[in-house]
Amino acid sequence: MIKYIPIKTLLVVGMVLSACAPTQPPVPDHRIKVVEYSGGAYSVVAPECEQWADYKPDPFSNQVWPQFGCSNARNLAAMIDNPRDLVAGRDMGDADAVNTTRGIDLYRTGKTKELLNLQDSAALTTSGK
Repeated sequence: MIKYIPIKTLLVVGMVLSACAPTQPPVPDHRIKVVEYSGGAYSVVAPECEQWADYKPDPFSNQVWPQFGCSNARNLAAMIDNPRDLVAGRDMGDADAVNTTRGIDLYRTGKTKELLNLQDSAALTTSGK
């Protein structure tokens, strides 16, 4: 004999069980922050990365680890020359037509350099002369 369980009972049991499930810690914000000071000066603030030893992941949760991308953001923040560029980029300026056409002229007149043969060790040692 098949015994049917009312839907209300299944919903209540499901809600109780979901409340008992372990929760993952929130994934921290690893964005680079730009701080504007009075006078128009800007500064870059790199994110703080957590210690790997402090995080005990659930291997079956399929969640991003808290430090995912943090080292990339820190390295990018260290390489930024002018923090104002993150707020508004610089104007590209005029194109230099002389340098652009120089490469085309060298190609047309046959004055281009030959490619290095990586198999020939003699070509590699004398290429800098």
